Amino acid sequence: MPKVPMVKIGAAILLAALADFVWATACFDDKNLHSLDFQYGQGALLYVWSPRMVLSVQYAASAQRQAQRHGLRFVPLHDAKVPQAELDAALRRLQNPVGSEVSAAKAMAVAAAPLASPTGSEAAYGDSAKALATSQALCAANLLERDALRHFPTAFVVQAGGAHRYPIVGAMPETAWASSIAQRLGADQAQPVGSHSASIQPYIPINTCANASVLESGMGDGVQR
Repeated sequence: MPKVPMVKIGAAILLAALADFVWATACFDDKNLHSLDFQYGQGALLYVWSPRMVLSVQYAASAQRQAQRHGLRFVPLHDAKVPQAELDAALRRLQNPVGSEVSAAKAMAVAAAPLASPTGSEAAYGDSAKALATSQALCAANLLERDALRHFPTAFVVQAGGAHRYPIVGAMPETAWASSIAQRLGADQAQPVGSHSASIQPYIPINTCANASVLESGMGDGVQR
């Protein structure tokens, strides 16, 4: 009997489990992945997030800005196991941070040093809410087999030739998003669109574990993944 790689078995089990969560709505599957629009040489940054990992929500706008500067479409995808009501509630809190939630978000940003608040103002959280507004549930086996749900955020640089072998894992400062994307695009595409800068300093991110709990951040009452 031929051996089946354990990672594929795990992905198959996960896909079967996800069926209970995404049956009522469309999800981003392998067909969507293969049909991404690459006209004019434009690639995409697939940004996988979860409201249970707060920094993956708050830093979405930073990732989006750098993706667009490098000529990439920003495609937000979320953990399909999270109920839609929880997703909606997290985005509403980003759009309208008030009272203790703002204070909790600031406290989280301080606790997550050396990561700083995305722009130093609560308005930045609204930008992230807009960046994630078109998010789709992730059910593409190709990405799940590559541990797309290992940590949030996990991002994939995708071009016509396929997804880069090394995903970008963890919340990072915006300069790190810039250099991480540039590395995966290669030297011939490393210069941001519209930029006359000669270079971007290389940066190899270390997986970041500076995600505060959901309760501490004021993003909701669920349990952090």
